[in-house]
Amino acid sequence: MTETPEPFRQQTASVPSAPYSQDGGPAQAGGPRPGAPGRPGGSRVLVHVVGTVLALFLTPIAIALIGGSGMTRHTETIMRMQGAGIGTALGLVLGVLLLAAVACTAAWSWIGPVIAGVLYGILPGLAWLIAPITLSTFVYGAGRDVAMWMSVFGATGIFLAIGMLLVSSGVVAVLVGRRLRPTV
Repeated sequence: MTETPEPFRQQTASVPSAPYSQDGGPAQAGGPRPGAPGRPGGSRVLVHVVGTVLALFLTPIAIALIGGSGMTRHTETIMRMQGAGIGTALGLVLGVLLLAAVACTAAWSWIGPVIAGVLYGILPGLAWLIAPITLSTFVYGAGRDVAMWMSVFGATGIFLAIGMLLVSSGVVAVLVGRRLRPTV
């Protein structure tokens, strides 16, 4: 009998057991996430600040794009009795994508979407429910078009819907984070 040459021999390697952390639970592959809560590797303050600034900056732009483009699209359709231009459709889509981006910042920090949702959605929505005439008079100073779409957003509950969706994205981020966080 001839012996199998070295390159063709199957070599068996011992499979290392799963790594365990100091507290006895399984360790994460690649080590702990830098900046994760309760983990070594840095503070999450910068992440919270950046997420909050992005949410506070992008939310009013998104709301204005949706409101302005939607109202312009509606007015052009009524006045010309034909479809509005592609620019207003792009404005609507861009506004919705910006709101989605704000909701996604909850993956970094729940604080930004919650603050933006309360500040730009829930508070204006509740104000429109409580005093619609006063607010309509107040926003009319910003111009007829802005007053029109803000009145529509307030009267139809769009402000409240935007606010609740943003706050919900932050709440979900907190709940998922707690569920995934290892217990000691």
